[in-house]
Amino acid sequence: MMKPWCLTSLALLATPTLAEETLQALFGSEQSVTIATGRAHASRTAPAVATVITAEDIRRGGFRSVVEALRLVPGFHQGLTSHYGANLAVRGFSSLGSGNLLVLLDGVAQTDWIFGNPLSVLGTIPLEVIERLEVTRGPGSSVFGAGAFSGVINVITRDRVEPGQLTLGGGSDATAQARLLAGDATGDRALVLSAQATNRAGHRPTIGRDQLSVIDAGLGTMFSEAPSAVETDQRDLGVLLKGQIGATRALARLARTHEALGAGVLGVIDPTGMRTRETTEERLTHTLPFNPRFGMTLQLEGTQTRLTLAEATSMPDSALAPSGMRFDSGAEQETWRLRADGRYAAGPRHFISAGLAYEQLHYRLDALEWLGLTDLETRARSGLGAGTTVGLGTGLAAQLSALVTALSAAATPTETAGRRHLYSAYVQDEWWPAPKWLLTWGARLDDYTGIDQQISPRAVDLQGIRRQREGIGLTGGGTAAAVLATSAQIETEDFLLQQLAALQ
Repeated sequence: MMKPWCLTSLALLATPTLAEETLQALFGSEQSVTIATGRAHASRTAPAVATVITAEDIRRGGFRSVVEALRLVPGFHQGLTSHYGANLAVRGFSSLGSGNLLVLLDGVAQTDWIFGNPLSVLGTIPLEVIERLEVTRGPGSSVFGAGAFSGVINVITRDRVEPGQLTLGGGSDATAQARLLAGDATGDRALVLSAQATNRAGHRPTIGRDQLSVIDAGLGTMFSEAPSAVETDQRDLGVLLKGQIGATRALARLARTHEALGAGVLGVIDPTGMRTRETTEERLTHTLPFNPRFGMTLQLEGTQTRLTLAEATSMPDSALAPSGMRFDSGAEQETWRLRADGRYAAGPRHFISAGLAYEQLHYRLDALEWLGLTDLETRARSGLGAGTTVGLGTGLAAQLSALVTALSAAATPTETAGRRHLYSAYVQDEWWPAPKWLLTWGARLDDYTGIDQQISPRAVDLQGIRRQREGIGLTGGGTAAAVLATSAQIETEDFLLQQLAALQ
């Protein structure tokens, strides 16, 4: 009595639209992920806790950036930093600035060696060119290295596009946005151009107290501008160009963000400070299919990132310091990577991957230049406030002298520069003993010149891939289990065949 019911159900699923909607309702989206092992897996069979955000998800959600789209990922909690910038917490870890979260662009790391914020290196990626976001939660160091402790985000962009489009939009906080997507494809040649520009006035939060409020309470001064509404204006620009000729691919991009530091980087209300972040990236990739079972990918990639602080406020204008106290500073890093990755299909259910990489980093921290420090030092020594003959008092004058001494010591009259090297190697073995049984093991070695070595092993035994979904939304548990098992087997074999076809 079970067979007619099953055949009737499969007949209904033969209708394309109904089949797609019904299977997605039963089994979830048919998206694949590559960041779990470096090779394509169905998101439900990958040996990692994975989430896929498609271009359609981004469009329907009305998201304006990659960071906003990450709201769809369970375990990713969004908030604001002290200067009202975006912040992410993954599984309880505040990941931006801690170096625990790895961000990739088409599989290439966006590493911030200085401040540990990979999203600042990624910058603005035009939303129209994003094909999907792949996200794994939990450690991924055995595949990607030490920076993948909390999770991995892979932003995957389109290789080919349909006829171009121009999108204009706006939203809260006086936001205006323009997006462009254009391209052309003929045979094994393709070209994609995308751009996005956003201008946001930002909300104006009111800060009741800042760090100077504490000083005012202790010394009886009036340095702080609190309570006061602060500026959070921001302008973003992202341009990405991709091209392909045969087995060779190239990418070039620019990302720039210009934002007001209303809440200040030192916990002091800042009416003048501005921060600019700029990233440029160039990439060249070539694939070598030696035979139907073995292929290799060679990649050369360079990234340049620049962060600049201009007129950041340490002390606003006052009678004591008419020009206030501000500083200029900056930092930049230049990273070059050379990678070689090989993949061998030992059989229809057995895949071995290995790779070598060399990375070279140049970094520089600009000299910290204080503006207004000389004037404050003069006032402290004379014991007089600006434009007045009233004495500051012995206690206040002493406090100001100590402050001037501390700031003078903190200033760096010369820039700091350095160089680092990273050598890495990895190997990974994936074997399917049965259609619903995946064994994955591997290890990665990272050698940071002048720092330390790190070995990251990994072993995953994934069995009964679909058992947690059996029987949902269906009557007749036996039939549901049979359909689920068959779907898992077909899906697994399809992905394996696709990998062999890609190598051929």
